[in-house]
Amino acid sequence: MSGYLDTDMPWYFYLAFRNLFPFRKIVSFFSVVSVIGVAIGVAVLIVVQSVMNGYNNQTKSNIINTQGEIRVECSSVINEPEALEKFFLDDGSMTTVSPYVSISKGHQSRERMPGLDSK
Repeated sequence: MSGYLDTDMPWYFYLAFRNLFPFRKIVSFFSVVSVIGVAIGVAVLIVVQSVMNGYNNQTKSNIINTQGEIRVECSSVINEPEALEKFFLDDGSMTTVSPYVSISKGHQSRERMPGLDSK
């Protein structure tokens, strides 16, 4: 007998080669099943990571579209919102500015709250 039986190799290499490349056969059934299983597992992992990456990008896009990238908050009423809008638009890095008013229900009073009209 020749081959990997004649060499001095560790037992784990001997066992791996014996199961992967049996005598009298070119490739064993278990080798084919193992390789196909690993290939399917890697393909599924790539698909799942791609889908999750797409969901991540979509979620970020939805949050930015609804919340905006930058929010300017003030504890009091902004008396000159047009000047603030002009300040941000003149910078050149922003294309749109959308003013809004947010009130907490616990602090809401019966008085009329002045708001900003979006353009």
